[in-house]
Amino acid sequence: MVVYMIITALIWGITNPFIKLSSSKALTIQEEKEETINPSRLSQASNLFLKNYAFILLQLLNRSGAYFYFLALQSSPLSITSGVTNGLTLVITELVECFLFSKKTSFIAFFGILCILYGSYLCSSVNV
Repeated sequence: MVVYMIITALIWGITNPFIKLSSSKALTIQEEKEETINPSRLSQASNLFLKNYAFILLQLLNRSGAYFYFLALQSSPLSITSGVTNGLTLVITELVECFLFSKKTSFIAFFGILCILYGSYLCSSVNV
């Protein structure tokens, strides 16, 4: 169903910019070239997940979109569901970044959004 595709795109499109923002604030863990387990590195990783609860909540919310994606896959072909959902996710992500984070968007990006919306309409209106 198209409704499940739209719900999935909304969940993914809204949470993606916030995940990007919260992950940029997260602690960076330096990769070591040794293959041994470093206790300080493990404590850094545990602190990352315990202190950055917003990141974890956003990840869980983002993963809940997979439930609606699977519902959409049950009622529509994979080729249509994947294209429409991912296209709409890009559109919603761009709009959220534009309105909430004051990201500058070019005319070409808006033209691309119109093309994605038109293509999504064409794909979802096909009776398979």
